[in-house]
Amino acid sequence: MSDIVLAGINEEALTKQAEWLLARDTLLGSSQTVRQVTNDSELNGSGLLQTEISKLIKELETKRMALTRPLDAVKKAITTKETELVANLVSEHARLKAMNNAYATMQMKLAEAEQRRIDDLNRKQAQEAAKAQRKLDEENEEKQRKAQATFGFCQVITPTEPVAVKPVPVYVPIVTGPSSSSNTITKTWKFEIIDSKQVPREFCDVDEKKIRAFLAYQKSMGVNIDFLQVAGLRLYAEANVGAR
Repeated sequence: MSDIVLAGINEEALTKQAEWLLARDTLLGSSQTVRQVTNDSELNGSGLLQTEISKLIKELETKRMALTRPLDAVKKAITTKETELVANLVSEHARLKAMNNAYATMQMKLAEAEQRRIDDLNRKQAQEAAKAQRKLDEENEEKQRKAQATFGFCQVITPTEPVAVKPVPVYVPIVTGPSSSSNTITKTWKFEIIDSKQVPREFCDVDEKKIRAFLAYQKSMGVNIDFLQVAGLRLYAEANVGAR
């Protein structure tokens, strides 16, 4: 690609359009005097200003496009070249990332399953210890009741020494989560739509383009919008004053 030099184009290029700026200020002065439209005469005058403003906006857009088209062409050429240069890198990056993600996901799931196993073991051990303690407490209460029944309510026996409960073991995970000194590994949630008809309504957006296309089709068929009803929509017509 040959070198392209664009000189004299910067953000101040449009502000140098003295004639256009004068026309703009004149139109703004006139339009700001219009405060209401209550009859056809006022509509005609306000509509004329609307048309002139529309033309002036379009005029500046044309001037801007004349300035930016060369820039757009250069940008497109550079972007195309960038895409060509990194194509193989992008392909390899995607391949490596897919393999790395697959392995890391497998290790993450194995580690989570291992943690659940350890949690279950610790929970069972704690439940067994609590059960042994409850049994001991019940035995002591029963001995106390028997002693009081025999020797009087003031009799208090010495509780049996607590049962020696095995300490909760410290389990060392056999499988640990994925790790890499070259990367950060985070757990992300993703989704795949398997049946769009069953997706909850609150997760669905209204497609305005489809609605406009539907209205345009109904109009082309000569349907009166006053008799057209669509659940969840208010259909109405309004006048649109545009420039000639």
